[in-house]
Amino acid sequence: VRVKFALSIKPSPSTALLTRALSEGMIAEAISLSEVRAALTAGFSASQIILNGPGKWFDTGNIEEQQTEISLLAVIADSARELDRLTESIVNGTMLNDGQTVRLPIAGAEYIGIRLSVCGTSSRFGADVGDPRVVEQLVNALQRLPVDQKTVFHFHFASSTLGIPAWTGAVQAALLAAAQIDRLAGRKCSMLDFGGGWAANT
Repeated sequence: VRVKFALSIKPSPSTALLTRALSEGMIAEAISLSEVRAALTAGFSASQIILNGPGKWFDTGNIEEQQTEISLLAVIADSARELDRLTESIVNGTMLNDGQTVRLPIAGAEYIGIRLSVCGTSSRFGADVGDPRVVEQLVNALQRLPVDQKTVFHFHFASSTLGIPAWTGAVQAALLAAAQIDRLAGRKCSMLDFGGGWAANT
């Protein structure tokens, strides 16, 4: 198993911190197009950037025009509806952010996936895998992806809120849900992305 650490740009937007993270072999995790731009400016390649979160396609209005298409390491949907839209874009060969008012042409990603929300975390983010209708939507979207498209499952919840033991239990629940979705979709995910805002001493 290959493990990579990612720096969340949201709480650490400093170019100096991003440059240091890059020099230490970390990748970057962005939740907006402006954060993707910040990572690119700091020297990260597009293939070293993960884009997730519910507002990833919002344009801040101050991103410079870029003509060259880029392909990220991963784009992670925050809902079943968004995963369905990403799937449609990939199948149709259009931009992942097609139809949105953005200035960063993201043509694809090595990994496409979904953020999971599991019972006990009370999160308003991610796809609620406790709802059979949501699971069915996820399975349908994943089944329509090209066979060679790599997939990723993402789970994030503050460990400081749950506590480490409960956070670990939530991760186990997310893994079980991911395995079930994979089995139903006839796929095998290639990447797991976990976050939790760990303290320095955990």
